[in-house]
Amino acid sequence: TDGDGLLDGEDPDPLTANTNGAPPITGNCPEPLNGDPDTDNLTNADECARGTDPFSDDTDFDGLRDGTEVLVVGSDPLDPDTDGDGLSDGEEFFDTGTNPILFDTDGDGLDDGDELNLFGTDPFNPDSDGDGIPDGDDTDPLDAGGGNGTTCLDPPMGDADNDGLLNGDECAAGTDPFDPDTDGDGLFDGSDPDPLIPNNSPGGGNGPGTAFLDSDGDGLGDDREPFEGTDVFNHDTDFDGLTDGQEVITFLTNPLSADTDGDGVRDFEELSFGADPLVFGPGQPPPSNDSDFDGLTDEDEIFFGTSVTDPDTDGDMMLDGEEVSFWGTDPRILDTDGDSLMDGVEAFILGSDPLDPFDPPNP
Repeated sequence: TDGDGLLDGEDPDPLTANTNGAPPITGNCPEPLNGDPDTDNLTNADECARGTDPFSDDTDFDGLRDGTEVLVVGSDPLDPDTDGDGLSDGEEFFDTGTNPILFDTDGDGLDDGDELNLFGTDPFNPDSDGDGIPDGDDTDPLDAGGGNGTTCLDPPMGDADNDGLLNGDECAAGTDPFDPDTDGDGLFDGSDPDPLIPNNSPGGGNGPGTAFLDSDGDGLGDDREPFEGTDVFNHDTDFDGLTDGQEVITFLTNPLSADTDGDGVRDFEELSFGADPLVFGPGQPPPSNDSDFDGLTDEDEIFFGTSVTDPDTDGDMMLDGEEVSFWGTDPRILDTDGDSLMDGVEAFILGSDPLDPFDPPNP
């Protein structure tokens, strides 16, 4: 109020100009000492003490008046970019809203200037793409899935995706610490000789590593099957006609559910119809007069002698329609080739031919 450079709340006498509490006066100052010829709310005495120009309301030409810098913002009236982030104090205060005295407003490791002018990230959000990685540590801070989607995670000795490769090692290797199988080849990154290049051949890759072991031949390595919850010794855990590897790697269906989208039609059947096993309600559904949804119309069931209400008439773990249209097996006979193995066991577990009594060969 009295224009002496002291805020009223700090001034022992806010109605009488004085320099009590102001910085020591240095050099020759214009008179009167409590004057303010540049109307920047700093007295001549205060400007002389601080080294600012008592005849210029913005000594450092940063867009903020000297008094505003000293009394409101706390920035340096002699430095146009107090925090050294590449943005002027005035630009931060009036335009961007970032903190003029804090070079990294959101604490993500990137200067405010770099976020706005170089990366295009949000200087108020430490994780612009919401992928759990601070912008300063993210290889692509604007894309939660871009590139490898991530870089270093804390703690570096942790293993976020339980793939046997530590977070710090994933950072160095360029693999995704949130995906146990970055290249999608069925091998966990920790046991993959080249975790960035799909490779399903034993011992393959470009360096030392654990050979690919796939006991059931389903395209998923034995080390990955426990992670997916699938059976290491059963190539089709959910008996839907697709191998576990096909479900996880190729079709992205659930290897633990024969009907991933829950629409009453098994994944294999939907694919054979040309429908989408991930979308409820297949694009090309079975005929409307297929009471048990086994791929055979009720009329066909009568013709073949199968049940119109039981999708697996002979109980061999194969749909009646699947037996007729795909495998060529008899939907009324549990063991079409008479080798004492159920058709479904041969097709889905052993991988043998349910029409060949000599496959698998007897030991």
